[in-house]
Amino acid sequence: MDLFFYPTKGSSFAIEVGYFDTILEVKEKIQKYQGIPIPKQTLIFKGNILADDLNVHYSDILDRSHIQLVTDFERNKNVVIKSERPKIKLLLKMPTLTKLAIMLKVDVAVSLRRVKERIHEMKGIPMSKLILCVNGVELMDHYRLQDYEFSDNSEIDVSIRSGTIASPPATTTSSESSVNN
Repeated sequence: MDLFFYPTKGSSFAIEVGYFDTILEVKEKIQKYQGIPIPKQTLIFKGNILADDLNVHYSDILDRSHIQLVTDFERNKNVVIKSERPKIKLLLKMPTLTKLAIMLKVDVAVSLRRVKERIHEMKGIPMSKLILCVNGVELMDHYRLQDYEFSDNSEIDVSIRSGTIASPPATTTSSESSVNN
């Protein structure tokens, strides 16, 4: 995919990158083709600084995305950078007799699995028993809050699976095999 870079100094340019390239690999390509040393590069997408260990896919960068390239923080004070992703408050409605609800403040980029981990940390409920739903639809663990377009004060219904996970039946074999020569 092609990405368009807009440096604070100089002309814009495009570089072809892979969907699963890390941001560090993208910076290496910029150094190779534009001669800008990696330590002097800061890549910003949608107001967020891109961490070197993230890959293009997890940064929500798509083909033909526009990325700001800051090469000198000291001399360019007009660049506005959000160093953190926005945090939102979630109202987790728990299934108890008292209609307990938990307010949880989280980064919009966290996965639903991480939300389950936080519930487990707070309430001790095994993650495998937790079901997160909105309007009767179960939310998938590998999706992020931003994928479901959650915003501040969104509500999530938390259910607990009943029963236990069945273990496979025990198998007993009493026959022996022999090899005839």
